[in-house]
Amino acid sequence: MFTDSLNTFEPLLTASQAADLLGLHPVTVLAWARAGRVPCLRLGRKVSFRASALNRWLEQVESQQAVRAA
Repeated sequence: MFTDSLNTFEPLLTASQAADLLGLHPVTVLAWARAGRVPCLRLGRKVSFRASALNRWLEQVESQQAVRAA
């Protein structure tokens, strides 16, 4: 059972890694995380990100922009 969870475990990203993926500055990513604008995980004082959650968030942003443009 434990080995199954390791096979599906998604490593957490730092703010710098998330910023690289999003093409933003790490300070912006952290500010957006604090404001609840971007999905994040808070583990104590540490803020981490999942690439899959960021991808879903970007898809939602794109679909909202497409609706506004129509």
